[in-house]
Amino acid sequence: MTTISFLVSVGLLVLCGTTALPAQTLTVLHTFTNGTDGAYPSAGLIKDSEGNLYGTSFGDVNLTNGAVFKISTSHDFTILHTFAGGTQDGANPRAPLLLDPQNNLYGTTNLDGKYGFGDVFKVTATGTERPFYSFSGSMEGANPSTGLTWGTNGDLYGTTADTAFELNSAGDETIVYLFSERGDAGWSPSSRLVRNAQGNFYGTTLCGGPYSCSLGFGCGTVFELTPTGTVTVIYSFTGAADGGNPEGGLILDAAGNIYGVAAGGSTSCRGGCGVVFKLTPAGEETVLYSFKGGTDGDGPDGVLLRDSKGNFYGTTGAGGAHAQGTIFELTPSGKEKVLYSFTGGDDGSVPEGGVVEDSQGNFYGLARDGGASLYGTIFEFTP
Repeated sequence: MTTISFLVSVGLLVLCGTTALPAQTLTVLHTFTNGTDGAYPSAGLIKDSEGNLYGTSFGDVNLTNGAVFKISTSHDFTILHTFAGGTQDGANPRAPLLLDPQNNLYGTTNLDGKYGFGDVFKVTATGTERPFYSFSGSMEGANPSTGLTWGTNGDLYGTTADTAFELNSAGDETIVYLFSERGDAGWSPSSRLVRNAQGNFYGTTLCGGPYSCSLGFGCGTVFELTPTGTVTVIYSFTGAADGGNPEGGLILDAAGNIYGVAAGGSTSCRGGCGVVFKLTPAGEETVLYSFKGGTDGDGPDGVLLRDSKGNFYGTTGAGGAHAQGTIFELTPSGKEKVLYSFTGGDDGSVPEGGVVEDSQGNFYGLARDGGASLYGTIFEFTP
């Protein structure tokens, strides 16, 4: 493991000398090698009830097909499955994993599988993997890049590039909704569905909606989806001060408010450096923070982490003191603080997927690039 320390603030020169605040520490728990461990992790981590962490690496496409891994509470790294690609196994997972009560893991691969369009897989706690469903393209969906969610009925729900689907325990698929480039609901779903107390789902689309953004593909939306396939657009981004092209995922509070990040738009950065936003259940938006694209970060990505005081924690893929991305904190009143700026060295660069927290208040996440082997890192950050 590699440990990197830095000071929160410069020392304060006072009459009795120089006083420094406590150091914060980033520790690299694993550096990806583009071997059986894969490369370029970007989907974020999940945590089980004991505090073990799980995630995926995407792979190199031309050389490796990605992997599923585990980080134990003692920080031991274990490869649970290395994807073989081809028709017998999927390849290149791009989405976070989902746990069941037995610690079996479910996820999606973006490519390969029986028909070549990716699949849904299951990995047992002991590392046995099997494809659960293989996408065949056309109306059945193709190339999923988002994670899965449990429905109230115990079925799996997820999205592909143009569909929302349901899978029962036997692996039978039902198309719940078909996204259209011409529809106001948007297209190209870009985050894991999140379920509310009533059993309905919320998600984001990267493109589409009534407003035009980059290359005319639309600025994206936040939508609500019922299990029976009714879609309601909660909010359509304009690509201006309100943000645009969201892909980081959503969280809900007890009142049904929705929080997320959009990588585009803002008032503070030409071309758009992204925002953190809040939506009421009625679709009224409040921009909690607009990134400036400098040392404060640029291009927020991943699901926000919210603590008991209402503070948010997340990552940006660019910006920061070294222009390699940041870990940030945001208060409920919208005051942002950069907790760590990645250097692009052994610590990695381009953190994606947000962070998760352990019981001691340490944060864990993934840097997609950089590290000693240049294929990304898993890190622990101690505030």
